[in-house]
Amino acid sequence: MRYAIDEVTTLVGTLPAGSSVTVKIVELGSDSEVTLTDNTCTESTVISGMYIFDTSKMEAPTVYTNYVYEMTNGVEKFYGKFVMGGSIESDLKDVLSILSQIPADVWAHTVRDLTVQTGLTDEQATKLMNAASRSDVYAASLIA
Repeated sequence: MRYAIDEVTTLVGTLPAGSSVTVKIVELGSDSEVTLTDNTCTESTVISGMYIFDTSKMEAPTVYTNYVYEMTNGVEKFYGKFVMGGSIESDLKDVLSILSQIPADVWAHTVRDLTVQTGLTDEQATKLMNAASRSDVYAASLIA
C-alpha cells in the first residue's frame, strides 16, 4: 500500500492470539533497519490474533521509500510491505508541470492525437489542455 510522506498509517499482521509481538521495519532501497521509538505491536480487541503497529513510531521519510516489515512473537513471523512518499496529488502535479511546457500551437495537434489515440472526447482533451496551462490550480479540481 502507498501512503503520503506525512500520513500516519497502521500496519497489521496475524500471529497466534495472546502473543507478545514486536515489529522490525527495513527500508528496501538501502536494506537498512528503520529506527523506531517503540517496536511493540498491540493485539486487536475485536479480531483475536490481529496485531497492529502505528507508523507514527518511525521517522517519516523525505522521499518515496519502499519498506518491508516483519512482525514476530519470537517463533512465528508475519511479513508485509508498504510504501511512503509520493501520492496521486504529487504525481499529478509533476505530470501537469510537464504538460504546461508544451507550446500552445502544439496543443491543437496534441488534442487531436489524444482524441484519436486514447478515445478521449474533445471536451476531455480540452480539459487536459486547460490543466496544463493552469496546472497549479487545476490539479486540485481534478483530485476533488
